[in-house]
Amino acid sequence: MSEIGTNHFFAVLLIYLGSLTDIILGISVFIRKYRKKVLVLQLIIMLIYMLILTLFAPYYWLHPLGALSKNIPLIALTYYLIQKQSV
Repeated sequence: MSEIGTNHFFAVLLIYLGSLTDIILGISVFIRKYRKKVLVLQLIIMLIYMLILTLFAPYYWLHPLGALSKNIPLIALTYYLIQKQSV
């Protein structure tokens, strides 16, 4: 978080909010009524995350654990699931 210019308080807040968002999205994906909307929201959040890191810390594209590159197959799978919900 310090790499994108946040202070300690804001970094901790963002980490907690991100964790809460992950939990809510993970549980919500099981509710068939909201699944497509949740998947679209998940896709948007992933793209925003990738955009922020690409702009402020582009070296994460080369990170050995795939901090950014791991999202490419997740985006493809999420898009597939969104299309499958439309059928």
